[in-house]
Amino acid sequence: MQALIPIYFLALHLAGDAQLKRYWLDQINLAAQGAHRFLQEQWGQIKQLAEKYAKAPKVFVLGTGPNLGTAEEASLKIIEMAKMYSECQELEDFFHGRLREVDQNSPLFFIAPQGHASHRVLDFLTVTDMIQAPSIMLTDSVILGIQRLATHVINIPVSLDEFATPLLYVLPMHIFGYEMALQRGYDPTARRYNIVPQKVRYRAEE
Repeated sequence: MQALIPIYFLALHLAGDAQLKRYWLDQINLAAQGAHRFLQEQWGQIKQLAEKYAKAPKVFVLGTGPNLGTAEEASLKIIEMAKMYSECQELEDFFHGRLREVDQNSPLFFIAPQGHASHRVLDFLTVTDMIQAPSIMLTDSVILGIQRLATHVINIPVSLDEFATPLLYVLPMHIFGYEMALQRGYDPTARRYNIVPQKVRYRAEE
């Protein structure tokens, strides 16, 4: 979030529109409030997911629109911290291609705030539910279809303008990468090639 906010500020400065600036400052503040609530109330939910999928061979992260970049960042952090295979892809592209590769062992994260992604994702969940592939929804719009079809739902605590959602939706994915590293016995801050072939424990063994 900290890395993204200066870019938003730069865009607002270049726009030179006072009303627009107030709107987006409110969105940034709302995202910060949502991040605080998430850290206080939902970290444990992400930790439980990491415990459940620590032995997964790979993790897929899917997003679209402004959250395609969020999905890419999430996937990179899973690779970097948990030292495992992860891949991100645009939602629609994945549906027409790589979806055929999913199985019952590798979770799929869907970054789907209210809007186009949250409506389209129901088509995906129909397939993942049918083949029993674990699906994890990040959304602020938990409609009945999502409740019924998704394996796990991470209910993002605030609703934002879609173009502001990357500020908040990247947070649970960073936490997941961190917790996956701990579950897999890796130091989340260690360089990948400095620890092969032996794992490095994050906490010193007593």
